Amino acid sequence: MIGYRSVEKAENGLEALEKYEVLKPELVLMDLDMPVMDGYRACREIRRSDPDAKIIVITGDLRSTLARRTIKEGLANKFLQKPVNTSSLVEIIKKVTTSAETLERSNH
Repeated sequence: MIGYRSVEKAENGLEALEKYEVLKPELVLMDLDMPVMDGYRACREIRRSDPDAKIIVITGDLRSTLARRTIKEGLANKFLQKPVNTSSLVEIIKKVTTSAETLERSNH
């Protein structure tokens, strides 16, 4: 089982970015479709300030413009498509947080 020290929720990309800057979490789960600032822009800003950030993007459509840009630019370590299977999510979290893997730059 994975242990969590803290889980924070952001209502939009700007809030996610602000919380990241303050909390510096070990892992970010980011939805791409959010108000105020989308997940693509939030991932880009997080990556700019912390190139080693561990980011898992969760999206309803891996073919959307935002998903393709996020994948192409290597802004996330992994991508999951909704609906997310809980056991798959746990396995991906374990892999991302326990390895020093490079950014996944696949062209799904």
